[in-house]
Amino acid sequence: MYHGQLGRFLSRDPATYHGGINLCQYVGDSPPIRTDHRGMQATDHRGMEASEDDILKAVCRGNCTTREDLVADIAKDKNIVARVCCRFGDYSIHWNDNNKDVAALLKYLDADDCDLSAAIKTHEKHHHEQLKKVCGSEFCKGKDSADGKITSVLPPSSQGCIEMMECFARLAGLNYALAKGLSYDPATAKGKKCCRKALELVRADIAAMRDIPCTSQILQLVDTKKVQQLEKCCK
Repeated sequence: MYHGQLGRFLSRDPATYHGGINLCQYVGDSPPIRTDHRGMQATDHRGMEASEDDILKAVCRGNCTTREDLVADIAKDKNIVARVCCRFGDYSIHWNDNNKDVAALLKYLDADDCDLSAAIKTHEKHHHEQLKKVCGSEFCKGKDSADGKITSVLPPSSQGCIEMMECFARLAGLNYALAKGLSYDPATAKGKKCCRKALELVRADIAAMRDIPCTSQILQLVDTKKVQQLEKCCK
């Protein structure tokens, strides 16, 4: 049973773990400091909406441990565009330049002067900033190596943290593609092509956010009116 005035569950969820094993996800894993009076958005005790920084720190706290991966490994996975890691004493974005599929994707997005690969770069740069906030700027000091290896920041065991970071990074890339898509002139052939590419990116990010799955409070940050506007422009 959920008590809206208290912003708390008074009894166990009848669905038990069928909705997922994380029973505190509705308040960003921090029920002691957050409530959800409407069942839609976590707020802190001062009545302010929980920020991305608050949510990430709550979910990711204590997960900044290291392991080593060969740089070559990144090229073996066609789904990896880039990886944020510790390199030369600071966080570094390591692009999967050796993967032909990734190179083709970036080239496709930039063709016709669309400059849409920046949407993917925005996504990765967002991870870069997230890690600084969650793990601290000093975390990577002295952790790079000179033997061709990189130090990955978050281990597989911190899946909840990785998923939350991915949700917000997807949102950042989506917002870039959305703004860029609406800036093109659909009356021109190039503008129409770029508009459709931007819509592809937006739809792919929304689908990915649902597949992760991202929490409803993050999905609600997607500007659906602008998405509809972009869809209309691309017809």
